[in-house]
Amino acid sequence: MSRRRRRNDWIPGAVITIIVIMLSVVFMGLLAMTKMIPTIYMLIIGIVLAVIAAIIWLLVWHTRYTGRFIGGTVLAVIMIAILAFGGFYINKTRSAISNISGETTEVTQMAVYVKNDDAADSVEATAGYTYGILSSLDRENTDGAVAHRTANSAQRYRRKNTQV
Repeated sequence: MSRRRRRNDWIPGAVITIIVIMLSVVFMGLLAMTKMIPTIYMLIIGIVLAVIAAIIWLLVWHTRYTGRFIGGTVLAVIMIAILAFGGFYINKTRSAISNISGETTEVTQMAVYVKNDDAADSVEATAGYTYGILSSLDRENTDGAVAHRTANSAQRYRRKNTQV
């Protein structure tokens, strides 16, 4: 074996190890983004992945030891497959959980009606008016809107329950 060939026989092993390390980091990142694994287990998984990457590095360090290099390459391919499939399904799970439990904001629009000949042109201009409230339709949102309006105003509002 030529001297130049011996000098560069570590490059294939370094490439294989870097691929395994990058996939391990991506896998750990996806696992952390799920926020479902406790920190101690994340630490254990990280240590196990680091030890496996170190073993792969030691096995594929030089290509001149053919048996070790092939064994390390097979182990690396198995780890790459496990990390790739695991990362894919963790990402699908994270995405599904995010879609299920995503924060949603519900906005309910409420209207205040006045007669045509009334001078009130905004809700603030109706301060001091007696509000008629439908007691049978959507009472929870109506009470919430009146409470919100009362909290944001210095004036008190008079209410009158109406049946429809």
